[in-house]
Amino acid sequence: MIRTAIGALLIGLATGAAPAGEAAGPIAVGPEVAVLADGPGRNHRGTPHVAFGRGSYLCVWREGWEGKNGGARICAGRISPEAKVLDPKGIPLAPNKDPDAPQEWPRVAFCKDTFLVVWQDLRNGVGYDILGARISPEGRVLDSQPIRIAAGPHNQALPDVASDGEGFLVVWQGFQETDRAFHGRAARVDIRGKVGEPSEIGLGPQLRVAWDGKSFLVACAQAGFWKTPTGGVASAVPEVKMNRNLLTPFDSELDIQPLSGVQFFLDCPDSTVDFIVV
Repeated sequence: MIRTAIGALLIGLATGAAPAGEAAGPIAVGPEVAVLADGPGRNHRGTPHVAFGRGSYLCVWREGWEGKNGGARICAGRISPEAKVLDPKGIPLAPNKDPDAPQEWPRVAFCKDTFLVVWQDLRNGVGYDILGARISPEGRVLDSQPIRIAAGPHNQALPDVASDGEGFLVVWQGFQETDRAFHGRAARVDIRGKVGEPSEIGLGPQLRVAWDGKSFLVACAQAGFWKTPTGGVASAVPEVKMNRNLLTPFDSELDIQPLSGVQFFLDCPDSTVDFIVV
């Protein structure tokens, strides 16, 4: 049985908040809770992500091995603020029986009584596409077929999603026919599942997105792909700020040293604090 500490993290978030105006103290972390003990992935699961909405958390993760022949699938499950698992058998999303069509890298956000889960999917047999599905707070999958967020030649991969309270913004790295490297792209998705026109945002790879109450911040890990004018690997995580409709350049850079293959986390806990990059 593979155990995950997501339940413990939820308890820590619920019991570690400080009253307004007081300095935060130590976070009280509760015991681990197994979100899924025996699923279709046969004890192979990973890349969890979680969002909160309407009184419960929705955790999403990959069931099964990554890559072709791994049969990886995306599952979800609700968890109460007291770390009670509400869906002990998990909620399968967009099931596909082809083991050569893995589903990987799930991300989730909440907006207006709707969770949106996005992931990369190889069901076309050629390259990854970005698909999505909406889930109600009651754990019901709202889409009979996956939402096609980004599909086309070559790969669209490693998505992330955030909400501004009106809808969702999905970002990903894409590789089209004329591209020589991955390009960062973004598209709006409303709560009905309608996808807007994608925009190229000039960043990539490994995009992350967060909303601070006024604007989105999209950042990327350079991971050795991009070079400075002197030829060395760039020494900061580039970023761009985006309002609900248009891109706005954001000139400052985060003083973070990237490594080849680096992964990082970007979030904004609430509108009273700055973005957090880990």
